[in-house]
Amino acid sequence: MATPQLYDWLVQTPANSEDLENRINTRPAHLEHNKPLIEAGVLVWGGPSLATHPQTAEDDLLITGSVMCIRAESEEAVRTIIRNDPYAKVGFWNAEGAVVTPMRCVVRRPL
Repeated sequence: MATPQLYDWLVQTPANSEDLENRINTRPAHLEHNKPLIEAGVLVWGGPSLATHPQTAEDDLLITGSVMCIRAESEEAVRTIIRNDPYAKVGFWNAEGAVVTPMRCVVRRPL
């Protein structure tokens, strides 16, 4: 059986920025969920989108959603990945409102 062609997708997932308690409580499960996706090269990079950059180290992050690059065979496969994330399951992410855009990631370098 042939290996499916994988493509890069830019994903912008809006979040319920008023629900910080749910984000904080679900974050460990979200990070654990992402480990195998990162190891498999599916989740290329990602992080929170912000309303503004904090001015001091004490300032809270004003998170508006998440931005990531996902490597998958189709947009539907990407949407399935987003729907299965713990943030989506508890309603912090608006999975159905995610914007999924074809892209080509040419820089891949871990921190």
